[in-house]
Amino acid sequence: MTKAKSASAGPRTAREETIEALVSGRLRFHELPDDLPGEEAAGIRREALARITGASLEAIGHHSFDASIASKRNCENLIGVAQIPMGVVGPLTVHGDHVDGDVFVPREPSSHRSTAAAPPSASRAAPGSTSTTSG
Repeated sequence: MTKAKSASAGPRTAREETIEALVSGRLRFHELPDDLPGEEAAGIRREALARITGASLEAIGHHSFDASIASKRNCENLIGVAQIPMGVVGPLTVHGDHVDGDVFVPREPSSHRSTAAAPPSASRAAPGSTSTTSG
């Protein structure tokens, strides 16, 4: 009776080799090839970072923008996106060169902390400065 050969993992892929190089420190996150598509580069960085930290980064890989454009123009070492809550203000009436009418404007979440609970110095502008908040 002969022993069955165990299935070998086969040759490692270039993607796996790149991930392992990032994990080991032989390659830095910004040193990925320039011709690598943005989404592929982000996936490689995410996987390497997940292996380094032990954190699951699957959720930040789901997005609705073009990663190839963002990775070339807007973000160095793209790994994904973080969703944040978004509110809206409006309608606001705007009269300008490109808009004439009512518009709705997206905005970031506001703090729900009462200004009454803040220390007195937090509600006053520093001497010689101009406050940009309204009460």
